[in-house]
Amino acid sequence: GRVKAHERFGTAIVVVPVAQRLGLSAVLGYMFAGLAVGPYALGLVEETEAAAALAEFGVVFLLFAIGLELPLGRVAALRRYMFGLGLAQVAVTGLVLAAIALATGMNLAAAAVAGLALALSSTAAVLQLLGERGEITTRFGRVSVSVLLFQDLAAVPLLALLPLFAGGQEALPLALGLALAKAALAVVVIVAAGRLIVRPALQAIAAARSRQVFVAAGLFLALGTAWASE
Repeated sequence: GRVKAHERFGTAIVVVPVAQRLGLSAVLGYMFAGLAVGPYALGLVEETEAAAALAEFGVVFLLFAIGLELPLGRVAALRRYMFGLGLAQVAVTGLVLAAIALATGMNLAAAAVAGLALALSSTAAVLQLLGERGEITTRFGRVSVSVLLFQDLAAVPLLALLPLFAGGQEALPLALGLALAKAALAVVVIVAAGRLIVRPALQAIAAARSRQVFVAAGLFLALGTAWASE
């Protein structure tokens, strides 16, 4: 196990700099490294469930760090791009991909699910790429973040719509309403807790002037919020 761990890290150390030399993002380098050591190539990683759990931690920490750079006021200022350009991107891309799926022989329900699913991007990967290029705070970066935020919001009703495609139309209004209500409630609770609980708590922790305790509090906050949201 220890030898395989060294081989995995070694693969990343080799592949990522090569990808950057080729003008590619480090994200693609890590993806290629993962493909290389995965069970369908070299087979250095066989316990894919454990690796997936570790990857989820990485995504949580990445999105938490990005969230620190995106205060709520800035997100509100992006609502025009979010609900305009974001909606247009998901709708147009979903329709085009669904049409392609239909042309390949899929039925209408399967094509709709495939088109809408593939219309969504990986928020973690795109934000990492924007961060590497220092473009998150640029106009292009803000527009990109707006589209990503809409995609994240759109995932909730899209998941609720799956019973419709599976033939469960009678439960659709209830499922959709419940999903939207839970999403809205989660946002309200998180924002309220951040203002009323987290802010005073972090101020008290900062007053202790202990870097280790503050880092531990940050980790607890990121993982605790992700766990509560799930």
